[in-house]
Amino acid sequence: MNDTSPYMQSVFHNLIMSKTPSERIAMCFEMMEDGYRLIESRIREERPDLTEQELKIEIFRRLYKNDFPEKEMSDIISRMKKN
Repeated sequence: MNDTSPYMQSVFHNLIMSKTPSERIAMCFEMMEDGYRLIESRIREERPDLTEQELKIEIFRRLYKNDFPEKEMSDIISRMKKN
């Protein structure tokens, strides 16, 4: 879906490109942190009983569920539980 007009796309592109590379990278990290916090908040709403370790594991699971085969995901989570 693309509901942004070509004009607004151009304005946004020019705004982003007017930033220094350092500023653009900082923006990326801020957006990643915001996404992480949204996931964390949602999990806390759904499962307020989780320990901090269980919360970290669930965040990891949601962030990387499509990036690892099931066996590897299980192995990683097992190692997370040991730490």
